[in-house]
Amino acid sequence: MLAPPPSRKESSQKDNHRLKREDYARIKLVRTGKISLNPLHHLTKAEVTLSSVLAGLSGILATFMSPVGLTVLFGDLTKESQKDELKGSLMAYAVRDAIKNATYIGGTLIPLIALGVPTGPMSAGPAHPFFAELAAFGGSTPRDVLLQRYSTSTIMLVTIYATVFAAFLAYFILIKYSKQLTRFVFKKVPAEALYATFLAIVLVLAYNDAGIAGIFGSILVGLISATFVRNGVSIGILFMVLVAAPYLVGLLF
Repeated sequence: MLAPPPSRKESSQKDNHRLKREDYARIKLVRTGKISLNPLHHLTKAEVTLSSVLAGLSGILATFMSPVGLTVLFGDLTKESQKDELKGSLMAYAVRDAIKNATYIGGTLIPLIALGVPTGPMSAGPAHPFFAELAAFGGSTPRDVLLQRYSTSTIMLVTIYATVFAAFLAYFILIKYSKQLTRFVFKKVPAEALYATFLAIVLVLAYNDAGIAGIFGSILVGLISATFVRNGVSIGILFMVLVAAPYLVGLLF
């Protein structure tokens, strides 16, 4: 005799912590007590150690590699290294957040102070105004003016102070109001609105760069990338390839 198929409840208990693609994710916001401001109270020793090591490494690699790619890649590797899926997901979130902050800071400051030229996606993108020649500075770049007026030790002290102050301020606000922010996002902000916002940004940038052809090119890249992801390729790897695509195409042609 054939055994009856397992019920939804039995399947959920057997395959815990896994959300099926064809089902809706039901999320219940439970009441919690006072949240401690001590980060060591929320993170395990393994999470603190792994986050610190990978953040330091990623901050250097972001000099010439994609911050998003590094964040996703190391996060996926961390998640897959754990047998328990829930534990791996929690550790991956902690690692990704540390890497995200480290890559943005390292990807800006290392090219700005040490190298003098934009060498990666962060310095060539959001931080590129620091390297642009401005008429207000007599044709010099903000970087040149910064290094001419201030010593290296002064720049380092101000950078460390600003980074630590901003990190503590953001951490305090996020931890103190995390419950209110989470409740607001889940109740008031639909996921479709976020998807539509990102899609609109992609379409505007693609049209601004190459017109209608740029839009179709972006759609083609998205379809190909989605195919690779569905077949097991990490999104972090795809980010690295897309960032290096202009250089690779230049070598081929």
